[in-house]
Amino acid sequence: MMVAMIKVRGAAAALILAGALPAACADQSAQAGCDPATAGIRWAEPVTGSRLIEVTLHRERARMPPEGEEVLSDPFGPSITGLEAPASWIPVLAGSLGAEIRRTVGTGTAELTGSRSVFLAGGLDDPTNTDSLFWTGVTTVSAGFTVGCATPASGTFTSWTETTAGAVTCGSRSEPDEELGRQARGHCPRTPSEGPAPYLRLPDGYIGSPAPE
Repeated sequence: MMVAMIKVRGAAAALILAGALPAACADQSAQAGCDPATAGIRWAEPVTGSRLIEVTLHRERARMPPEGEEVLSDPFGPSITGLEAPASWIPVLAGSLGAEIRRTVGTGTAELTGSRSVFLAGGLDDPTNTDSLFWTGVTTVSAGFTVGCATPASGTFTSWTETTAGAVTCGSRSEPDEELGRQARGHCPRTPSEGPAPYLRLPDGYIGSPAPE
């Protein structure tokens, strides 16, 4: 009986405590009439990064369609967090941040435009692994901001500054030089084990280096 009473009182206390605590903080709402284009925007130090938005896997043409198999599709576009603001703020924030960092900041979904030559990076250390990945990625930028209205409105704006593309071979032991290439390589179905390539002794009569003793 004592145990039952303790459980009930404990549950009641928990309910009272939960009722006394404030709800999870919701995003601040921009004040009606607050216009970042006229009120002025202050920026915190921007942070840049990179992320993949598309990766396709290519095998032997007999086994895969020429366009490859999509293994990642993650569209990326500008966003405002920590503040409920109208969509009309996005181009204003993008223009202001772009002037701050002296780069063009995207106002829509990132996509690769124009034609670009893409070369496979890395040799083929495993001849049985002919898989390759073609990827598209973006350079991201994110910064906190404050709009100087009568009631200041603060949030974080995130967007992108450029798109790029590349390719990696899954049969190579070498990690790609670029960060996006290394991210893409993680989507390979398999890769050679780490370490130097194994020594292959050539049959007698073939030109090649002698086997190590």
